[in-house]
Order: sequence, then C-alpha cells, then structure tokens
Amino acid sequence: MTWGQNEWLWLAGILIAVMISWFFGRKFGNRRRKLLFAWDAVQLIAGTSRAKGALEVSYGGTPVVDPYILQITLKNIGSADISSSHFDAMRNLEIVLPNGYLTVVDINSVDVEPDIDQIANRIRIKPVLLRRGARVSLDVLVDGNPEVQLDSPLQNTDIARIDPVARAAEAMNQSSDPLGFLVGFLMKVVKDALSR
Repeated sequence: MTWGQNEWLWLAGILIAVMISWFFGRKFGNRRRKLLFAWDAVQLIAGTSRAKGALEVSYGGTPVVDPYILQITLKNIGSADISSSHFDAMRNLEIVLPNGYLTVVDINSVDVEPDIDQIANRIRIKPVLLRRGARVSLDVLVDGNPEVQLDSPLQNTDIARIDPVARAAEAMNQSSDPLGFLVGFLMKVVKDALSR
C-alpha cells in the first residue's frame, strides 16, 4: 500500500492538532493552579417556621435574630501545589463577610494545617502550602442571609467559584430543556466530586 498526498496531509493535520493540544495543555491545563471557593448558607430557623419565637439561637449570650450557618470550602483542585510563595507579598487569603458575621464554629481540613485569624468581618488564612487536593472547610455562624466575597492574593491561580446564585442559575438551565438538564446534571456530579 502506498500513501498518496491526501493521506500525508491527513497525517500531518493530526500531528499538528496533537502538538497544538499538547502545547495548550501544558501552558494552560495541567500546570495551572486552581482553587475552588464554594459556599452555601443554611438558615437555622426559617421565618415562616412554627418554632420561630419558641426556639432561640444565641451567641455569647446575645440572641441571633436570623441565624444562618455558612459553609465555606477552599480546595486546591488544580494539578499543581499552591505554595506560600504564590501568596502575593505574603498577603493573607481573606474571606469577607459584609453583613452579620459572628464567629467560626468549626474548621475541618485535609492535607493542610491552616493558620486562621478572625478580624472584624474578615476570616484570614495566612500563606500556607496547599498541596493538590488540600481542603479547608469552615462553618461560620452569621446573623442574616450572608454575602460572601473572596479577596485572593494568589498569583497565577484560577479561582473556581460555586455559590447559591450559580447553583440557582444552573438549576434553571437544567429545567429548560432535556439536554440542558443532562449537561447540568453532569456538571453537578463533577463539581461535587471536586469539592470532596
């Protein structure tokens, strides 16, 4: 069997595509650092609950009018470690809670020992080595439906954000058409697997 010009062009096209894929994969894919920043809030006593008034939540002796537990997860989901040298000028990674912040009630971590400060409406995580797969989870007591922001000093690190607004938009997309539902379902499975 001899190869004609079309076969050689086809083979050259495949080789070029493989080289381009390899180049962009190395530049933007498997070497890229990526931090997942996910949060959700659970209202402890719904405003319409029959227990409202009979059941009270307090912190330090002070009643909490509209208590929420805010669950925050930070996880290195990239394929490279995030070292303390990636924190620009050794600045802290800060979770900003503009309204109703009270206290961190629980901290769980995997493959990292975070040094965390609570100052005013900010939770500060000092520069630390975040190995691939390392995770920090915080449960925070807040008064009122929380807003959460991340002030990240991380250099050359993508931030993947998952919050209640993104989840609601995803749910709307899923319900509009069967293909959107399937794609949304698969995206949720992947996101859930990454956040573990």
